[in-house]
Amino acid sequence: MTKNLALISQSNSVTVDQLQEVAAALQKQVTRDLAPVWNISATISVFSSLRSLPVGYWPIIIKDNINQPGAGGFHSKKHNQPFALIEAGDDWILSTSHEMIEMLVDPSGNTTVTSDSLKPGQGRVLYLLEACDPCEAGEFAYSINGITVSDFITPNYQDPVGSASVRYSFTGSIKEPRQVLNGGYISWFEPESQSIWQAINRGNGLEFRELGVSPGGFSLRQFVDSHPKNIVEPYSKTLPSNKILGNTAYKTREKSSEAASRIWEDDLKSFK
Repeated sequence: MTKNLALISQSNSVTVDQLQEVAAALQKQVTRDLAPVWNISATISVFSSLRSLPVGYWPIIIKDNINQPGAGGFHSKKHNQPFALIEAGDDWILSTSHEMIEMLVDPSGNTTVTSDSLKPGQGRVLYLLEACDPCEAGEFAYSINGITVSDFITPNYQDPVGSASVRYSFTGSIKEPRQVLNGGYISWFEPESQSIWQAINRGNGLEFRELGVSPGGFSLRQFVDSHPKNIVEPYSKTLPSNKILGNTAYKTREKSSEAASRIWEDDLKSFK
């Protein structure tokens, strides 16, 4: 089933013309790169406002301020409606690509894949399917039509053993199953303790941290996103040239689904 996504700017610095250029690049990324890997079909369209949004479209809204300091973008679900909010900073295009891909690969925010834990001695765990997190740093991005877009994992990322002939991320930056690249992270549910864990790569190997037991009532993604990762611009290597923004460094951001839900409720008032 084809999913329909909408790009909407509520920012003073992002024009409709810019959105059209970005939408064309994102459409190519979905059709050419994401669809063959994840068996996903989607359209990316630009709309002038939420009021003009057709029923069934998943909005990606660019705002000057998403009311969450340090947050570049996040995706969540409200009333069974996937959506994403992006802050119009230097890296808004790459953030949009990242959140778009993760919305399409796992709209529910609860999909998990069972595999061996990266934490020694933990056994089998359930990894949250976040398609861009392990390779989210800007040094691993690539360019489409001069627009910088995010790398993403393939379904083979959770294979039990690696193979030199298998691709684990679209660009090939990830070389083996469950590898977390510099500036990236991965999250999982540990069944015995009922706790959520993360492995974060800050450039000195993996750092493990326990987020605690999810109280329920919302998705695993929302619980994970409510805990800041505190990865602050560890890698500022030059990205592929971006014809809209110039060369920029992608900053790993904190996410807040609570803030997203609050702003989403405010935006929905425009329908009333």
